[in-house]
Amino acid sequence: MQHSMTLFPEYFDSVCSGRKKVEVRLNDERRRAIGVGDTIRFECLPGRQRAVEVTVEALYKHGTFEELYRAMPFSDFDCEGWTMQEMVDGTYDIYTPEQEADWGALGIRIRRNAEMRTDKLIIEPGIGIGKLKLGMTRSEADEAVRHYVTQYKKDTNDSGFFENTFKLEYDRSGKVKFIEIVSEFKEFFDCTCYNVDVFNTKANELVQILSRISKPEADHEDETQYIFADIGLSLWRPSVFTEETMQEDWFQEMYAENQEQEMRYFYFQTAAVYADDGSYYN
Repeated sequence: MQHSMTLFPEYFDSVCSGRKKVEVRLNDERRRAIGVGDTIRFECLPGRQRAVEVTVEALYKHGTFEELYRAMPFSDFDCEGWTMQEMVDGTYDIYTPEQEADWGALGIRIRRNAEMRTDKLIIEPGIGIGKLKLGMTRSEADEAVRHYVTQYKKDTNDSGFFENTFKLEYDRSGKVKFIEIVSEFKEFFDCTCYNVDVFNTKANELVQILSRISKPEADHEDETQYIFADIGLSLWRPSVFTEETMQEDWFQEMYAENQEQEMRYFYFQTAAVYADDGSYYN
């Protein structure tokens, strides 16, 4: 039998790399249908453009998450070096103690069935993103986009994904002056800027790292956008999400699936490059 589940990028990548050997879930009605030998298809949020299949090798059922974590090394969860308190608190960020009491905990030992793509898409402030470069003509930019369509179209469920998600703006002479990509690109690439994974690094951490290179400006009072004008880089997310947000009542009252959608805003959702002379945002 095949099952389907979703994971956020850091946990998805951990499964794909083979570091995470045991997936943790509530032992609810849906998970009680899983058996040894079954296949689970993990899809990466948001967008579900990237997926990996694993085989279930064993199931571990416990009354609490702490009991589950005491039963095997933390390295099986790709959490080597964590304390028990960190393990339990991290789980309670996703599931409530009330849910734990109702359903109990389930550990799913998995073996990866397929390789994941590990290509890089390099974000170069003031220069370009991947094969798309500032200053290209429309025909040159179209050719660059076609490269990604040809290479990766078979890996996406959306036939027009690349054509629709590269945002390009042109100056009066018809040359590219602005290039933007969305976080769904991480389903295909490690999107790196100065060797930092832009869409898999939490926004506050990413800003701290990039601030060592360029002084950013928070474009909105709620800090949804940061502009690094002197290097030609901007980062945006529609709303700010932090560890403190997870403790707020409105979030705690949400279903787990809706919580997952909100938690994606730990990370920036778009990255853009433009000329580093500061003219674009003036």
